[in-house]
Amino acid sequence: MEIALRAVRQQTIDQGWSRPYINRQVNRIRRMFRWGTENELVPPNVLHALCAVSPLKRGRSAPNTYPWGVTRNCQNFLKLPTK
Repeated sequence: MEIALRAVRQQTIDQGWSRPYINRQVNRIRRMFRWGTENELVPPNVLHALCAVSPLKRGRSAPNTYPWGVTRNCQNFLKLPTK
């Protein structure tokens, strides 16, 4: 299972998603499987394998831009008028 999660994560990197956004989505998948394990729908070893995948570290994916194109510090989003 770990390899499949890493493959999904690599696809998101290839699509240009930001590192924080990718980490949030991977954590979302983990939470879904944790719920499944808690309700005895998923074996515990699957959750353990998913938790073994480390989060992306700085410099491992695209620059910190959001999927809709706004930069992290919103320079392109908010332009104040000059006097």
